[in-house]
Amino acid sequence: MSLKKYLIYSFCTLWTMMLIIGLAAGIIHQIRFQDSATHLHLNREVASLGFQNAQLEGSLYKREQEIIKILNTPYYE
Repeated sequence: MSLKKYLIYSFCTLWTMMLIIGLAAGIIHQIRFQDSATHLHLNREVASLGFQNAQLEGSLYKREQEIIKILNTPYYE
């Protein structure tokens, strides 16, 4: 076998091995580290509910302050 053929076959073998390793790494990454669409949707819903909860708490706090102010205001007939 000539040196030229040996280098070409070695390069093709090395390239094939790199592609196989890259494919395996991509599959492992997809399985272990990527969130599914359902998981992403649930995360978005939870964040939305947290935001709504914060708005409601702020609204309730304002209403509570208004009630306290009304109760502390002297009433004259």
